[in-house]
Amino acid sequence: MQKTIKFCNLSLVKLYKALREEALSLGVKVSPPRLKEEEFVEGEAQECLPQNIDEIYCLVEGEKITEVTFQYVDAAEKLSELVEKNTLTEDRIEEVMSTFHRIQSKYDSYISGGKEEKKDKRISLFRGYTSISLHLLEVIFYLFHFYERHAREEISEVKRKISEIIDAGEVNKKIILLLNYAKWYALEGNKLARKLLKDYADVTLAREKVIIPKGSILHLRPASALVEPVIQSTSPVLLEIDGKRVRANSVLEIIAAMGEVADKIEENDVEMVLQGDQKVVRKMKENFLSKIVDQSKV
Repeated sequence: MQKTIKFCNLSLVKLYKALREEALSLGVKVSPPRLKEEEFVEGEAQECLPQNIDEIYCLVEGEKITEVTFQYVDAAEKLSELVEKNTLTEDRIEEVMSTFHRIQSKYDSYISGGKEEKKDKRISLFRGYTSISLHLLEVIFYLFHFYERHAREEISEVKRKISEIIDAGEVNKKIILLLNYAKWYALEGNKLARKLLKDYADVTLAREKVIIPKGSILHLRPASALVEPVIQSTSPVLLEIDGKRVRANSVLEIIAAMGEVADKIEENDVEMVLQGDQKVVRKMKENFLSKIVDQSKV
């Protein structure tokens, strides 16, 4: 990791020097150089953001722990899947990064400084995994942007000049290295998040695949059948259909997601994935399939 930091720092210095020299050659007035290589040192990170927790939040602290850990599991597994399948794009990295940022923000707003965090040291450790994953993804995002937009192909004079300053292959190596670090930390946090879910909400996470048969009509009845067990249990559940993920406690979100694949279902079977408490997702699957069968008899 130290080699990666050193490479990034030296690259920034080289780019700055090249930019300054080009500006001077074009007659642009440039302030005296103040950027020195030794100034690029790792800053001290604040361990915990200061928060004032309202009493109402303390009352639902356990629920918030359940919510953020569930969201973390989904984000960590999505990141792992993107890395393993090598399907990363700038937009996908930004999407996962934003998810980790939202998780950290919720933690800092509703859990940080609370009774459970003080009592259970695992909770602050969970926050650490979230923070490390987030900041690694931020670095990856900017390196990926630089690589894709400025360093990968020499199709312009600007890119040619940059390629002479920065080794694009080395940038790519650093991205891969950091991705593997991010994946490792995210999955380590995933193990902890699952334990917290079990202890705070008695939730054992499971993924259930449901095949929506070709020609099925998806409207309010099957959507309501999916939502009913979620509302009764209050456990968070995610529904994924054709790559789109929605909350399974919202009939409107489910109907909208199903509507987007209506044309596909006319021609082919479509896979739907339910992720959440094992008991709940199994009941959802059972309810949904029974409604689909009922419709086929009509």
